[in-house]
Amino acid sequence: MREVIHKKLVQEYYSKRAIDYDRQKGRTWKAKIGFEAKILSEIVGAALTVGTGLGLEIGVGSGRVCLPLIKETKLSFVGIDLSKEMLKLAKRKMTTYRKKSNLLLGDAERLPFHDNIFNLLVCTSTLHYLTSPKRVLEEFSRVLKTKGVFIYGEVCMHEMDTSGFMDKLERTISPAHARYTKPSEIQRFIEE
Repeated sequence: MREVIHKKLVQEYYSKRAIDYDRQKGRTWKAKIGFEAKILSEIVGAALTVGTGLGLEIGVGSGRVCLPLIKETKLSFVGIDLSKEMLKLAKRKMTTYRKKSNLLLGDAERLPFHDNIFNLLVCTSTLHYLTSPKRVLEEFSRVLKTKGVFIYGEVCMHEMDTSGFMDKLERTISPAHARYTKPSEIQRFIEE
């Protein structure tokens, strides 16, 4: 029951944020060296190693990561998100690329796909909104092909943060936040 309530909170939070999401991200991602451009370039570079096939972005949001992937790779993409309003933003941006993209309202913990179908799975700045990172990573493993590529990017808790300072701080900003994980924890989940 707690998970369902939390997912509703995430939906509500991003429904409200959708109006100015891209504008706000445009401000916070900017830096002298172009933080956004650098990160997107690294993601696209990793995705180019896949070649062709089918990609999946979890937490596609407004399409800020998926759109450059669609433009610059030979992959077709499925984007999944909990927020209808964020998906509407992404659909507007991807109108020209309808043949290479499909955006779905859905839950990362219960992906509506067969096993082993994606050549690439991308998840950036999303895992901390989900209540069970281990279960989500198991689901990612289920739908990703054996030789598939997983691109993951996330704000993590410092290994020495034993008091949960980052979680407390994030919850003052975002009530939709579930929890940050430590790099060692994510590594263990991925290895499992």
